[in-house]
Amino acid sequence: LAIRWYGVLMACAMAVGLIASVGSFFFYYAHGLNVEYNDATTHLNIARRIVDSLTPGLVQVGSNWLPLLHLLELPFIWNYFLWQSGWAGAIVSMACFVLSAHFIFRSAELLTKDRLSALIGVFVFVANANMLYMQTTAMFEPLLIVTALGTFFFLLRWVETNAPSHLILASLFVMLGTLSRYDGWMLLLAATVFVFIYSLTKQHHIALTSKDLSFGDASMKSNVTAAHRRRRILIGFGRCPGLREISRPFTRGGFSEAKGLTI
Repeated sequence: LAIRWYGVLMACAMAVGLIASVGSFFFYYAHGLNVEYNDATTHLNIARRIVDSLTPGLVQVGSNWLPLLHLLELPFIWNYFLWQSGWAGAIVSMACFVLSAHFIFRSAELLTKDRLSALIGVFVFVANANMLYMQTTAMFEPLLIVTALGTFFFLLRWVETNAPSHLILASLFVMLGTLSRYDGWMLLLAATVFVFIYSLTKQHHIALTSKDLSFGDASMKSNVTAAHRRRRILIGFGRCPGLREISRPFTRGGFSEAKGLTI
């Protein structure tokens, strides 16, 4: 029942993101605003030149723009309508928007252990008017946001589970972030510092735990030695104790029972 309830809330989060994404796109597309940004038009044209220009190919990727958005637009940019209307870029940005809502839900659920609060976090994200507009354009911002959220989520999962696969996925999202915007380079720096500090802290904790276990082993050996001494003393007085008597604490009262011996 809990798993089913979790699946319902996650489906609601994805549905909220999808409805908000598609609805805002058609609103801005109807008013011709999804290609209003000059940079958005430039990104569409760069991706188009990869497949349709005097010198087509990956040589068109580069200059001052990082390449990830242009490469992700390639499956759609070859179509004349998708290129001219801006749909080729909007499809990529809208997918990033919906996936961002998913990562927000999962991350908030991990942090708060409250799925309703996680769903509220998704509502707050999709109610952001800036994001609702930017995800209808061929801009880098939605791509950077989803890579940052993906990095954050998988780092949380790595801390929780210590699974190398989660650290690898976090590294993948960091790499994609560095190919989307130059802000992503700071994401790389922040993630590297976090992993380094957390690893050092974890090693220190393991060292302290090992020290405590070693101390516990020495204490247990000391107790066993004391028990054997007590057993030999009792046997010397003609008494052969059982296991329960051997493990009895080394106290005055315990030895006072042995034929009147008082220590």
